[in-house]
Amino acid sequence: MKKYLFIFIVFLVACDVPVTLDERQTEPVLVIEGQLTDISALNYVKLSTTAPFYAEGTTPTITDGIVTISEDGGALYPFLHNPGNHADSSGFYKPAVPLTGKVGKSYALSVLYKGIEYTAQDLMPASNTIDSLGYRINPWELSHHSDSGKVYELLLYAQEPQDVSNYYLFRFYRNDSIVRAYENDIYIAEDVALGERIAGFPSPVYFAKKDTAVVHILNVSRYSFIYYLDLQMALNNDGGLFGPPPANPHTNLSNDALGFFLVASVAADTVVIE
Repeated sequence: MKKYLFIFIVFLVACDVPVTLDERQTEPVLVIEGQLTDISALNYVKLSTTAPFYAEGTTPTITDGIVTISEDGGALYPFLHNPGNHADSSGFYKPAVPLTGKVGKSYALSVLYKGIEYTAQDLMPASNTIDSLGYRINPWELSHHSDSGKVYELLLYAQEPQDVSNYYLFRFYRNDSIVRAYENDIYIAEDVALGERIAGFPSPVYFAKKDTAVVHILNVSRYSFIYYLDLQMALNNDGGLFGPPPANPHTNLSNDALGFFLVASVAADTVVIE
């Protein structure tokens, strides 16, 4: 027993050695965040690059990329960088003319940057409809956060077709701003977890009186679902001893670009909390 104890103590002491980190940095990698839906105002492409590990400040954005989206068997749509010259929209590209995606069509993204073309493709699935939105006071929120007034949860009523496989991304807005219960939350679901009738499904975020609450249900492809599932796991990886090593989410982008090109149909509804 004493022998083993001695070996263990020596092991601990031997491990206490200063480590010098290698501060050499890799070349920046292009990050593409693209979204095309059947609601024209929601469509955009954002271009940026990764930053050095020790860099401070905002993420570097790209303002001189050449961005287009083409419809399968249809037209080619150029995108312009920040056409409204908004101070907080650096790196954002919007369609030069209104672009509304069509269900059942395939769309291809092309980004030309520094002589390299990055591409991606995705199909727009059919959307479901939201029958109605309701709301009610959540008793736990009322007892713990009544001072904020945000004690109302939304209740979602919708139909979920069972004859096809569907994948969903949920987004919630409070007075035009997207909201999450926690910063890294991503609300996704596949239809195997949902019944044919969604009756009063409660929202994960809360609202106050007079708030305008908006729900978007994005019907996405299976590949999109996998990307957001990977992203959710990466964001919530605590980096502990027994946690999985961090890995980039699966992507549909070529040439080792990071990010994703999302094509989705959107079911939307709005309610004002009275």
